[in-house]
Amino acid sequence: MLKPNSQTRFAGTIGQEYELFARAVPHHDAFQRAIGEAVKRHFFSSQAAPVKGIEIGFGKGHTTHELLSAREDLNLRAIDNEVLMLHDAKNNLGFWLKSGRLSLIHADALAYLQGLDSCSVDMVASAYTIHNLSREARETLLKEIYRVVRPGGVFVNGDKYAEAEGVHEESLRWQLEKFDTVFGEGGRPDLRDQWREHYLLDDTPTFRFPEAEAIQLLERVGFTPVANSFRERMEAVLVATRAQKAV
Repeated sequence: MLKPNSQTRFAGTIGQEYELFARAVPHHDAFQRAIGEAVKRHFFSSQAAPVKGIEIGFGKGHTTHELLSAREDLNLRAIDNEVLMLHDAKNNLGFWLKSGRLSLIHADALAYLQGLDSCSVDMVASAYTIHNLSREARETLLKEIYRVVRPGGVFVNGDKYAEAEGVHEESLRWQLEKFDTVFGEGGRPDLRDQWREHYLLDDTPTFRFPEAEAIQLLERVGFTPVANSFRERMEAVLVATRAQKAV
């Protein structure tokens, strides 16, 4: 994943046991599938040649699996800067690595994108990553994503996008209660406390990522149209297209 303020956020226990996170998010698998389905729909009739894609922040490989399952002709370069995640992803994604359609790259995503030619990929996708960046870093990254995606290509991002006031606070309370139930009552108060701390930090002005603000930012860097294809509690999937022609 990218490094907010040169610090990683999954280097401890929650990174080592990240797969347990899904137990506290009942819609986790549906959310991940929605990312792959959004890519599949975008290229359903408009792309005859193999799709060249980049994934930012592959983690344990959940999103990677859904992306590769959704398009049989997708060739994916997945990037993460967490060594721990790289080790686990290699174990979880062995089938796709052997197929030759997947490359796992240990690197900082922004630096990697800056080394790519403009308009050189069809698709960029990410999940649970960009909200970890400061507002300034988000805009810098999104500008690079727009630059490397070809006209007609797409950026699909699944993340914790805050809804309107009141609705967001209720969803956050619901999620914190899930952590209490799943990890606290399940005998893992360490994970409960770390995930609660992580989510409360995400709700501070530095990291909170309102959906309306995200759409405006994507449009400002050049994507159009931008649409929401999934929403369940705190998680949403935004689909941002780079138009064939300037508008």
